[in-house]
Amino acid sequence: WIPVLGSLFGAQEVAIPIAITGIVVNALLDPIAIIVSTVGEKTKGKAKDGESFLKMTTKAILHGLSEPLALAPLASIILVLLGFKLPDIGHEMLEEIGSVTSGVALFAVGVTVGIRKIKLSLPAFSIALLKVAVQPLLMYFIAILMGLSADEITKAVLLVAFPGSAVAAMIATRFEKQEAETASAFVISAIMSLITLPIIIALTV
Repeated sequence: WIPVLGSLFGAQEVAIPIAITGIVVNALLDPIAIIVSTVGEKTKGKAKDGESFLKMTTKAILHGLSEPLALAPLASIILVLLGFKLPDIGHEMLEEIGSVTSGVALFAVGVTVGIRKIKLSLPAFSIALLKVAVQPLLMYFIAILMGLSADEITKAVLLVAFPGSAVAAMIATRFEKQEAETASAFVISAIMSLITLPIIIALTV
């Protein structure tokens, strides 16, 4: 995001939109995906004797919230809202961890692709196409309906036009569901974005 949007509008100009997008994705959408997956996993099949569906679902939601991929971003947002500040050594430690997370996530996707092999299947292509083409198109129309300026429309469209997140592949691996398709969709969307991103930039900037 920063290299592309920063070169178009300046790093300071896009810092807040990128930060908000990151918060929405990491602290809202990813935890919701994990919770929904956990509920589906826990409620699959018959409930235990004497255990209601509501009780079982509640347990599944609480278990989903305890997953690191869901707990970490939610806990961090809560701490920030409460005004909690780490000492310098803690801040430096998290900076070091944060600097390698993208690389580790890509490594995890690479391992999945290496084990499962890239599947040029309809689901993988569909997910990739939705991410790099359909989603930006929908965002364009939503931005117009909201009355955003030309620059704001461009930022909004580009923020959702980048390849799929590696976290999606990590969640698929965690729940052992469509691992190959999700990892393949990530790779395919990255390749597609080499074509779609220049087109989107040419049409919107």
